[in-house]
Amino acid sequence: MSMTTTTTQRRMRSFSLSLVSAYSSPLLNLPAELLIEIIRLALDDSKPSVLATVNKDITRVVNTILYHTVTLETARRATLFARAAHVNPALLAHVRHLNIMASNLKSHAWADIWAILPQCKGLLSVTLSDGDQVPALTTCLAEKRPDILSSITVRQFSDMPLSAEPSAAPSLARLRVCEPSDMWHAPSDILTSFGGPHLSHLQLSRRLNGNEENDEIFAEEVKQILRDQPRLKTLVVSLFPSSWAVDGDDEDIEQSHIWQMLHGADERLLVVKGKYGQWVSSPWGQAICTQHRL
Repeated sequence: MSMTTTTTQRRMRSFSLSLVSAYSSPLLNLPAELLIEIIRLALDDSKPSVLATVNKDITRVVNTILYHTVTLETARRATLFARAAHVNPALLAHVRHLNIMASNLKSHAWADIWAILPQCKGLLSVTLSDGDQVPALTTCLAEKRPDILSSITVRQFSDMPLSAEPSAAPSLARLRVCEPSDMWHAPSDILTSFGGPHLSHLQLSRRLNGNEENDEIFAEEVKQILRDQPRLKTLVVSLFPSSWAVDGDDEDIEQSHIWQMLHGADERLLVVKGKYGQWVSSPWGQAICTQHRL
């Protein structure tokens, strides 16, 4: 007589981060850097709102990742960021890099941003696309100087701040002014606006074939900066096509008046040709002024 044995196999449930809430997971005992990397990978397949429901510890890690680098590309993003900061100000402790790229913000949106910035106690870098907002940025920094802010990048320096009070954080080491504005501003005025910091990296910009008297002032002040700041590792001067040029590639920077005055002035000086609209993606700009991403 034959016997038939029936075996019931239970299908094991695959592991997911949702199980962490029910059991004490060794995941939470991992080094912080490794845990952050694991959660970052999990965010590739899961919505932040899903992972944030696991438990409070995972929620904190998710927020650390989401708010590490905040990029405000549109008015809507700026509004949502301001709303989140109002509801939960503790989120601002996670912000390390604030990139304000929107150009169509209304006055109340800018007011929200300048109210939020001083609350980002761990802020390392600020990037600002709208050069008209430089006075507001420097005023904000003058009132409440961040302790560890070390990098400021502005697309243009379009306007001088109303206050002459030094405004930069004492820790500021990298300053980039990436494109020339329509108004002439001497390098010394730009540095004074940010508190005359002792920098390790600096970028300035100038148009080709501009006013020759201003060229001479610009060149002499660049040389003076190099003499006055021995700690300065690199000073980049980006030369842009003339405002009336049809095709900037036809202009030879090595034949320009400003090039002749700057070339070979110091081994720390790097003179390059700039291209409008590429101020963020410029590889040499990133190479010399990139921060360590903490």
